[in-house]
Amino acid sequence: MDSKQVVSFPYEAYPEEFDIVVVGGGTAGAFAGIAAADCGKKVLIAERSYMLGGSATMGQVTPLMANRLQWKVNSYLSLKLKERMTANQSAHHPEGWFSGAFSPVMLQAELEKLAEEAGAKILYGADFVGVGREGNRIECVYVNTINGIRSIRAKTFVDATGDALVAWRAGCPCREGAEENGRNQPASLRFAVEGVDQMELKAFLNQIGATIPMDEPSVEMDALILQEDGPVARLIKEGIRNGELRQEDAEYFQTFSSPCYGGLIYFNCPEAPHDLNTVDADAVTAIVLKCRQAALRIHQFMKKHVGGFENSTISSFAAMPGIREGRRIEGEFLLTAEDYSNRLRADDAVAQTGYPVDVHGYVNDDMGARPMGPGEYMEVPYRCMIPQKVDNLLVAGRCVSTTFVVQSAIRIQLVCRALGEAAGIASAMSCDSGIPVSQIAGAEVREKMIAKGATFQDR
Repeated sequence: MDSKQVVSFPYEAYPEEFDIVVVGGGTAGAFAGIAAADCGKKVLIAERSYMLGGSATMGQVTPLMANRLQWKVNSYLSLKLKERMTANQSAHHPEGWFSGAFSPVMLQAELEKLAEEAGAKILYGADFVGVGREGNRIECVYVNTINGIRSIRAKTFVDATGDALVAWRAGCPCREGAEENGRNQPASLRFAVEGVDQMELKAFLNQIGATIPMDEPSVEMDALILQEDGPVARLIKEGIRNGELRQEDAEYFQTFSSPCYGGLIYFNCPEAPHDLNTVDADAVTAIVLKCRQAALRIHQFMKKHVGGFENSTISSFAAMPGIREGRRIEGEFLLTAEDYSNRLRADDAVAQTGYPVDVHGYVNDDMGARPMGPGEYMEVPYRCMIPQKVDNLLVAGRCVSTTFVVQSAIRIQLVCRALGEAAGIASAMSCDSGIPVSQIAGAEVREKMIAKGATFQDR
């Protein structure tokens, strides 16, 4: 059958209509839905899994990477989460940049609490399958549920799917991967190991000459082994030479212990460095299968050769692969390496970041983007969230309108949270005013974010 053929399917209308429907309840989507409901709108967050938080919860992406803005957090909901999770000891934030470890398990519950308090409705098990579009407007989205396919109508929609699926299905122009060859950043499958003697691990690392922050309540092992020659890298390379590890198992190797749990270590690996297609279902399946087997080899190697791991066990694999970058929209503004190098300031900025270009070994330099110095940052315009050809849709998260290089500097959780929050507030403004989200003023969105408690670096 022709893959382009239009296929009809039976569906029923969802029993409610909404002001705003957010498709995807991950890092950006949860914040979009909560922020919109907090503005008094009738909101549905449609999520295909059975938890909010996406990469942060299902993907076990902890700790929180710093935006390097010295406690400037472009999201009032982030600050509220920090306060709550720090108080109940499910998060730890060291002084300095807004970064730190958190419990992916407790984050699920905290996000659901915030959604309930704001009045946002959550629909789990809702897998997006398509859009109903008339002219330049989306009238409804279709989701597959345990009840069958449902059409859900709203005034405004937020695409927080991570891969711009709503925008793509609506016919909005999109791009995939690097401009020169279409390849994506490497994906990972995180896993967690429990029963690690952290003090013994620190002693072991000290013995082999690894530099570790002994005054911190956590410990990191880090070895991007193709580029480094430190003690941890040498240990991993020896495992590859001995045949205990494969080259692809540990081309990127990184672990973080969590002060939220005694004896638990999160592995930010294995990666699939040679499988660089994250917008193909078969390719992503192969990545997951390869990475899970690689994780077993890595853990056995750690038990045998790394002090503190002798009595450890794998406690969990991430419930989803760590997709750093896939499909992105071509929006009203395209954020480029030149913008990054020039430290772009935009009147309609809704997020800021000093995070470096981080393409995870795709290349060994900054690909034409001038590295950030202390105190430097770039702004992300609201226009990056506005797709072409549709007036009542915003896109939030890692799939906003950027080039491949710049996407690697804006894909961290703090930026995605801010973009989601901005999308939710802008959608609420659109409902109040009758102005399409494509015409909402980004500067006004930022003002409302600040009024609610978000903090921005002085411009």
